[in-house]
Amino acid sequence: MRSISLSGAIIMNGNACQRFLAISPPDLDEVKDGLAAIVSDGNRASEVLSRIRGMLKNVAPERCRWMSTAQSRKVLSLAAHELQQHRVSVES
Repeated sequence: MRSISLSGAIIMNGNACQRFLAISPPDLDEVKDGLAAIVSDGNRASEVLSRIRGMLKNVAPERCRWMSTAQSRKVLSLAAHELQQHRVSVES
């Protein structure tokens, strides 16, 4: 199974929202769900970029409780391609 990048997930959800709006009558519940997913993915992407920028500036990484194991696995599967491409390892 091929994982989807965060940007790919955002684009996929945006395209789905456009399709749900194009049908008659529009499926607004699906559009709301899609937009919530876009916002969530965008926030995660922003956090990842902030941490990468911090690493490039030699700023000590912030340690905190992050999220549940299931949520962590989902995020890691979405970002797997980028992590591998940039040789980033994740430790638990």
